Amino acid sequence: MSTMSLRMSDEDSALLRRLAERENRSMNDTAILAIRRLAEQTVVEDAFADAVSKVAERDATLLDLLSR
Repeated sequence: MSTMSLRMSDEDSALLRRLAERENRSMNDTAILAIRRLAEQTVVEDAFADAVSKVAERDATLLDLLSR
C-alpha cells in the first residue's frame, strides 16, 4: 500500500466530506471508491466506443444505404 496526499479546494473537500457522511464511509474510502467507479465507467465507455467502431466498419455499406 502506498501513501498519497491529495490536495483539493475547500469546496471539493466539503463535497467529499458530505459524500462520505452520506455513505457512512471515511473520506479516504470515499475517494478511493470514486476513483474506482470512474475507472470502471471509463472501461465501459471505451468498450462501447470500440463496439460502435467495429459495427460502423463492418456495416459501412448498410449504414450508408440507410442514411439515404
